[in-house]
Amino acid sequence: MGLVTDNERNLRKYLDQGAGAVVTKTIHPNPPKGNREKVISIPTGWLNSTTYSQRSVSEWMDILRRLAEEAKPVMASIHADSPEQLGRLAEEVAATGCESLELGISCLNED
Repeated sequence: MGLVTDNERNLRKYLDQGAGAVVTKTIHPNPPKGNREKVISIPTGWLNSTTYSQRSVSEWMDILRRLAEEAKPVMASIHADSPEQLGRLAEEVAATGCESLELGISCLNED
């Protein structure tokens, strides 16, 4: 969620500390720029209504490939501007060996 899962170091940190799995910050081929994080703490964890990762798709594919090679339980959160683009992104993620997807088909951050 948010900046917590926007990099490989943090994903690994949570997995090493016993998380059953982690979900990446949402990967988007053309993320809007200048958006702010919206994360609030609640007694059972965090609520996250945040924007997209500013990392490139290719950076994420490298990260997901490394984690998949080590059989790390990662769910890639993805969103795109069209169903076709989302399908292509899902195919790219699957090709890394990442076995789980969270599809952004309804997003509060989009009009």
